[in-house]
Amino acid sequence: MPLTRPLRAALHPRAQTGPHPGQTLTVRGEIDFHTVGQLCRQIEDQLPQAGHLTLDLTRATFYDQAAIDALAEVQTRATRAGHRLTVTCSPTVPRSRTTPALTPA
Repeated sequence: MPLTRPLRAALHPRAQTGPHPGQTLTVRGEIDFHTVGQLCRQIEDQLPQAGHLTLDLTRATFYDQAAIDALAEVQTRATRAGHRLTVTCSPTVPRSRTTPALTPA
């Protein structure tokens, strides 16, 4: 049996509500050392088409420090490439550190 549950991520088009039309990637499950690579690849694949991608972590059940660090790096690379990555998360999701390195929405 795997140590972590499978990561499920679904991409949803978002209606234009302002100057930044884009898409939302909704994540369900645990984001950890074993699954964050898959998520980062999916984010990086979608950013060029989306321009602005919202990463919705409100349905994630757990994320560890490896996930936070990797997602912060993806966010930095996205910004440098001229893309926008917005992260939304629930304040009640268990995580390994209380102050994430991610820039929230």
